[in-house]
Amino acid sequence: MTQEENVVSTNETIPTIDTTSSNAPKTKLIPVIVVALVALIILAGGFYYYFSKPSKIVTNIINTAYENFSDMINKDVDFDYKKDSMLITGNLNVDTSIDGLEDLKKEDVAYRVGLDYGNKKVEVGAELKENKKSIINAILYVIDDEAFVSLEDDYDEIIKIDDADFDFSDVFEVTDEMEITNDDVDFIAKEFKDILIESMNMEKLEKSSDTIEVDGKDVKVNKITYNLDEENVEELMENIIDNMLANKDLLKKLSKLSDTDIDDIKDSLKEAKEDAEYEDIGELNIYTKGFMNKVVKIEIEAEDTVFGVNFNKDNSEVYAKEDNTNITFTINEYSDEEVNVDYLIKIDDKKIKGNITATSKEVKDNKYEGKFSFDFEYGEYDFKVSTNYKLEIGAKVANIKTKDAVNYSELDETEMNEVASDILERFEDSALYDIVEDLVENYSYDDDYTVDSDYDSDYSYSTDYDYSY
Repeated sequence: MTQEENVVSTNETIPTIDTTSSNAPKTKLIPVIVVALVALIILAGGFYYYFSKPSKIVTNIINTAYENFSDMINKDVDFDYKKDSMLITGNLNVDTSIDGLEDLKKEDVAYRVGLDYGNKKVEVGAELKENKKSIINAILYVIDDEAFVSLEDDYDEIIKIDDADFDFSDVFEVTDEMEITNDDVDFIAKEFKDILIESMNMEKLEKSSDTIEVDGKDVKVNKITYNLDEENVEELMENIIDNMLANKDLLKKLSKLSDTDIDDIKDSLKEAKEDAEYEDIGELNIYTKGFMNKVVKIEIEAEDTVFGVNFNKDNSEVYAKEDNTNITFTINEYSDEEVNVDYLIKIDDKKIKGNITATSKEVKDNKYEGKFSFDFEYGEYDFKVSTNYKLEIGAKVANIKTKDAVNYSELDETEMNEVASDILERFEDSALYDIVEDLVENYSYDDDYTVDSDYDSDYSYSTDYDYSY
């Protein structure tokens, strides 16, 4: 069809719809739909405007940070150290290519730490093995106010340290006044969150557009800036102090937890406000994307320093930069069962990198297993320490027959010297002993130290020091 054919002739009659006919289309729905769509557009626009306001975005960020923190500290935990005993056992290993320390990979340290607060029992033990051969295995037990030692394979009987001066209550007792509960921490965090929101001058937030890298791609974002100049910092800090002084409940809680009079806390806050000196810091930048203004980056820029957080899809990065120093932590996993973080430190042309991993999994009721590892690489050198552990809630702790123990003061001196000699002989044959010996020999110094002091009648004196190493 040609363009001319597509044009309606002015002589033709345009058909009309007879809305009075029973066969006519139902057109009353059309205006309703149009009105509904317009209303939705208006509501969406208002919703977007409200939630895209810089003040609302910043407020949401602060509230969300508090909610995440509150959820973390208030997770259900079945363990109560005052009622439940606990026992941790595991093995510690080292692997390294550092000159002189390579033999550490032959060593294995088995450890055990237990606490039964209700029955005033503690046990701490360690066994050093080399190539699966035991060098020393000892466990210290504390029951009430008495201390005992077991040398396992080297001595058959439990030894009571009868001259030990130990008070369980002094070391482990936690009074109600000293105890900080999750509710206390949550309350303080919430109050400070509200104080921060109330103290910020939201009218000084500035909004603009920017393009930054998100998940390896350039993305257009909204940028909210809060200038941390001297005036704004002073206003913010003084508002925080004033709001703290006006918050009676917070002051009461701080007074209880710090065992400090409320008036003393007030005086300290007033003194801080009067004596404070402020200067330009830089600026705080918050980057968001999308209709819901999802936060993808928060950064504080100072004159020579940058600190920030990137919220990527698969991981988050926490970084700091100053002159020729860059530090980055990449959070690969953060959950109830695993925390996995890579780190990278660059200083000029030097670089240190590594990983920190911690896991925990409940394998049976009140029984957990996990691991912890830390490693780093620097040039051609690497070092890694790792441990597998088991945690049991409700385990028997310091489960020994104290009535069968022998007093240390009554032991045969010759026999105990033989025991100590056997342990020392095994240690001297170990690779660990060679490493310790080399370290001691390499650390030598000449402690030539002379002091000449001449005093006169006017109490003036001269002192000459000569240090040589």
